[in-house]
Amino acid sequence: MPHLGFYLDAFNSLRYDRPIGMVAGPIPWSSLDRYAQRYDVGDFDVFESHIRALENVLLQHEAKDAPK
Repeated sequence: MPHLGFYLDAFNSLRYDRPIGMVAGPIPWSSLDRYAQRYDVGDFDVFESHIRALENVLLQHEAKDAPK
């Protein structure tokens, strides 16, 4: 599925926009919107859905590896 590479590339760029506090928060909606406008994303809802799915995998991985 080569077309999914776009979403992975986008996520890898956007993940650095996550706010960091006690734990890392989600990528701000404004960052997604800016990226979508810059790269002329046709369907923002699909774009956001893919990025949030990738983000959820990362958050689950981070939670699993967090010290308890």
